Amino acid sequence: MSGRLGRAAIIWFAATLLMLPAFAVGHIISDNSFLNVNWSEGFSQQLFAGHIYPRWLPAMNAGAGSPVFYFYAPLPFYLTAPFHLIVGPRFAVLLGMWLMLGLSGQAFHALAANFVRGSAALFASLAYMAMPYHLLVDAWLRSDFGELSAYIFIPLCLLSTFRLASRPIWTFALAASLAGLLLSHLPSALLFAPFLVAFCLYVAAQNGLQSVLVRAATAAALGLGLAAAYIVPALGLQSLVHVDNWAKFRPANSLLFSGPTSALGILLDAIVANAMLVIAAFVIGMKVNGQWRQIVPWAAFAATVVFLVSPISIIVWNNLPAIFDRIQFAWRILLLLDISFCMLLAITLETRIWSSGIVVRVTVFGLVAVLALFLTFRSREGISGFFRLTPNQEENLIAAHAEPLEYLPSCRPIRTSDLSDGYSDGVTRNAFAEKTSDELAIFYYPFLAVRVNGKIVPTRCDSKTGFISIGRHAGVVEVEVRAGGAETIGKALSLSSVVILLLGMTYSTRPRWTRFRRSAETKK
Repeated sequence: MSGRLGRAAIIWFAATLLMLPAFAVGHIISDNSFLNVNWSEGFSQQLFAGHIYPRWLPAMNAGAGSPVFYFYAPLPFYLTAPFHLIVGPRFAVLLGMWLMLGLSGQAFHALAANFVRGSAALFASLAYMAMPYHLLVDAWLRSDFGELSAYIFIPLCLLSTFRLASRPIWTFALAASLAGLLLSHLPSALLFAPFLVAFCLYVAAQNGLQSVLVRAATAAALGLGLAAAYIVPALGLQSLVHVDNWAKFRPANSLLFSGPTSALGILLDAIVANAMLVIAAFVIGMKVNGQWRQIVPWAAFAATVVFLVSPISIIVWNNLPAIFDRIQFAWRILLLLDISFCMLLAITLETRIWSSGIVVRVTVFGLVAVLALFLTFRSREGISGFFRLTPNQEENLIAAHAEPLEYLPSCRPIRTSDLSDGYSDGVTRNAFAEKTSDELAIFYYPFLAVRVNGKIVPTRCDSKTGFISIGRHAGVVEVEVRAGGAETIGKALSLSSVVILLLGMTYSTRPRWTRFRRSAETKK
């Protein structure tokens, strides 16, 4: 087995080992686990029924439907969908998380291998998968599909940017990586954007400003175009749902080191404090040995992340454009701290400013210490532990195909009574109880057309239930999803961008194939 294949095998073995406790149980119960099961099952059903890009999930909300994938990034659910063909929904979700964890390790290894040799890159990749925010918070506590997928594409964006000056093909690699990130998790993409711009400027300063910046700008435009099929409807149709509910959490209200307010807050404080101590040792060692230039971008990233999650950054968060409120939690930026930490770890191992054994032991000790704190809180019930659904609560929400209130039709106002748990199952039950004979038991959205005996009939929203009202009718009733202007524009932009990407990749690799063909002809 070659060195590259051997390292890949170790990464996938480690990903399996890290998820082994969940495999033994068969499921992870978290505050998002029921959503992952409901959305992933509904998405895969529509996908395998022939819908290439499922947006409307008719089985959600006890059959009243949901427009969730007009607004929620779809890529993690494409990655998970094949597993629904072979196992049940809960285990399929678990396998999807395992796949994203392993792919993130591979992606980080590809990035690190451009800076350090194989063994250092491998150990840093294993640490990347095991980082507490990545594994414990995003996988075990929150089961955040979007952020788990973002862990794959952020290293690929950094890798492609670092290689921009070498060959034109990396322009298209960066575009594809950016599209992957946008299609995975918009909040992570928004948080990462300023860091990527800074890294582009750093690479440009090292390799020639003009060509790198032109290629980076081209990649950014093309990446947005590739993701337009998702982004254009997601931004253009927000009036159809309760977007204000997305902003009920503000980043300025979730800063760390503000006093022990919850078990999650204490865990996140410990994660950052542990990372800061180890990173300080790395930086001091590099500085003393005169090798600090190798770590400048990663140390700067880490320092910026620590600043942005600390209370002293509140003035920054309060003065950012309103779109940054959609991030919801300032500590989401810790995924960039994981990348910075692991890159500093890889470079420290490579340069041997400290004994490799010491570096490995300190890193592992820090990870184990945070794991012990995590297990302590996880064993506690109520407010002294982590919030998570009980098995019965989760089972009921899965059975009801419930989701957050955000995706209910905006024509039905959110009432105070709806906010008891923030989920749609209570609203759906009430809507069915209040439904009249003039209504269909399907939530109203303008992109749904109703046919009675083959003819389209006018529809309106019943503001009391949120259902489609069509008046008195008799005959066969059919409901179909019709593509609107935003969806059509988005698809056209994405298809055009795919053509440009393929042509650009073909053209940028053509000289190599030409040389190969000429060499072969000469040998003949």
